[in-house]
Amino acid sequence: MAPWSHDAAPDGAMPPDLKKHAGSPRNLFIFAHICRMEPESILDDHYDKWHRGRIMAEKGEVLKWLHLRCHEVHGKKMPYDERYTQYIKKTGLLPFVHLVSRSTPHMNPCAITALVDRWRPETHSFHLPCGEMTVTLQDVSMTLALPIKGEPVCRNTASDGWREAMRDLIGNAPTMEKMSAGAPYSWIQRNFKKCPEGAEDEVVEMYARAYLWYVGTAALAYLYRQLDDACCKTGKGASIGGCMLLLSIWSWLRLPVGRPIEMRRNDWKDHGDLLRYPTAAYLWDNTEPFHGESNECYMRYTSQLDALTPEKVTWEPYGEPGSIGRHIFFRLNPKCLEEAHLWRMNCPLICFYAVEYHLPDRVMRQFGLFQETPPPWKDTRIELHELDKIRQKKEKNWPIRHRHYISKFKAIIRRIEDPKTVPVPLQPFDSEAFSRYLFWLGSVSRLYIKPPAFAHVDVGDGTYPDDEDMAKLDYNRRTREGRNPDPTRELRFVREEVSRVLSDAELALQSGTESTLRVFAERTKNWARGLCALLGCRTIEATSPTSSYEQNEDEDEGGGEDEVDGDGEDDEGGDEDEDEDEGGDEDEGGDEDEDEGDGDGEDDEGEDEGEEEEEFGGQQHDEIGMSQLLDAPAPSQRLKRHKPREPYTPDEWNKKKALEEERARKAERVAHEDKDDDGPRRRRKNEHRMKVNADRPSAKRGKGRE
Repeated sequence: MAPWSHDAAPDGAMPPDLKKHAGSPRNLFIFAHICRMEPESILDDHYDKWHRGRIMAEKGEVLKWLHLRCHEVHGKKMPYDERYTQYIKKTGLLPFVHLVSRSTPHMNPCAITALVDRWRPETHSFHLPCGEMTVTLQDVSMTLALPIKGEPVCRNTASDGWREAMRDLIGNAPTMEKMSAGAPYSWIQRNFKKCPEGAEDEVVEMYARAYLWYVGTAALAYLYRQLDDACCKTGKGASIGGCMLLLSIWSWLRLPVGRPIEMRRNDWKDHGDLLRYPTAAYLWDNTEPFHGESNECYMRYTSQLDALTPEKVTWEPYGEPGSIGRHIFFRLNPKCLEEAHLWRMNCPLICFYAVEYHLPDRVMRQFGLFQETPPPWKDTRIELHELDKIRQKKEKNWPIRHRHYISKFKAIIRRIEDPKTVPVPLQPFDSEAFSRYLFWLGSVSRLYIKPPAFAHVDVGDGTYPDDEDMAKLDYNRRTREGRNPDPTRELRFVREEVSRVLSDAELALQSGTESTLRVFAERTKNWARGLCALLGCRTIEATSPTSSYEQNEDEDEGGGEDEVDGDGEDDEGGDEDEDEDEGGDEDEGGDEDEDEGDGDGEDDEGEDEGEEEEEFGGQQHDEIGMSQLLDAPAPSQRLKRHKPREPYTPDEWNKKKALEEERARKAERVAHEDKDDDGPRRRRKNEHRMKVNADRPSAKRGKGRE
């Protein structure tokens, strides 16, 4: 439930439980704190009860996609006449009219419906895994070049004398008696499709007014209201209206979901007029028509939005702050950037009966700025969303009803444009702060619609579940039956499981005790094995030895029983191979000693090798010799799973390190003695290398096999 807001209360009223104690300074402080406090959940039950996203996520229902209520302006249905230009230019709407009169791209109702499912009337934004996003005044300017300043579109809708008023404006009015007020688009199209040739200026002006009536201009406020209503519609004939051109291009510029294939743009004729230059909508001037089975595409778009992360979003399609529009390859209409100083204002937007709040503070990432956590809360007010011309049939004088919001809208613009107003310093975008915001948003809202593929209990205790048991899981059964297999659900399951284990890791590290860390490591190992099994991976559980000595002792004591050749007989040659490997290691170690500069010859080398062999107990290293490869079983034979071995224990490693340091000191001493006569030392070293190459381990092992 949304919190009580001072702005939402009439005449600055206080909550009832604090009103009687208003004189107390402490209660006044508490009251001010409550007004700014975010709720535990920002989803209001008033909307959530019928919200499409909740019904799909919690009830598992598959809803139908929404129909689009929009009509084409360009083409033969309602062609534009150049004689209208001089009259339309006076209204400040020429860039918008020129945009929609020449061509508009094909709309994708399934992609729009998938977006509507994420719309929240409480915040006037789409709630996505990548964060909140919404259509702002920046998009209205850059895409449609519609003016922001001026009188809000709010008129008296009384039906008395509406035919006479229409005749005064456009010279004609419908005569059907059943029509209570207003003219349908089909009537305007039939009666004002083409202006007569040689018509007088007064007649041309009337046709221009009719054309504007047909096009329509109220963009953002009406779009917000349509989204508020459509996100709670689940019936068979559910639909959505408003400026679908604005919503579609906003989505295509930012999101990779439902984006159409671009085709060759049509030539843009500006007639030498700056006000007829293209807007950012020209980037999507011509697109390939939407194809595919609608319900299947709708479900696919829903899954893709579930997997949407911040890295996949184009947050600033118009450019970074300070360089808006400079990267666009064509020259923008000057109206696109004319009111950039008003793009981030928090204000009410008015369109006849609809009053919708513009809240850019919730989507500062779209402006390349710092995102506060949580964003400043503004109650969008349920009673405002309940106002419409159907429920309030007796309410006609909307300018009087909304005079408070109209005055507030104008006052905000005056304050921003006042030269005395000191601009608030803005912080640039910070990724760490945005991560905190995403964590907060996930805890107070619903960001996913498709459920995870599995439940946490399906991971098990680390033992591999039986294949038949895994086949009975609901997701595997539905996938096997070909009923919309969705890898996005698996991704969400893995994401949630990994997040849970990371939280457990934080707690285990905070405890700091060895026993807690051991328990966590064992539990994490079991969890990883169960997760791998669910995702189709298979691992082998291996018991790691505590030291190399224990492994050697086990092999010496039970080697004759455990190790079996391909013919089933005991491997009696293991000791010989092990001795030969040790000898090979000694020779290689000798060569290494000579490289380090030991000039004492073969006697010193043998001494060192003997010391190393004595200290390390003739331990066999991980290198595989030729004899081991020859004795390996054939591929068709069963392989024995060996325990992994460790090269050295900590004590052995310390001894090896001390031995290497001693050798280094000896080599330094010998090098110091032979610095005056380097020739004999080099000859002795080359002779020793030749002897070592002649006595390689491979030669020794070959003699043993013969």
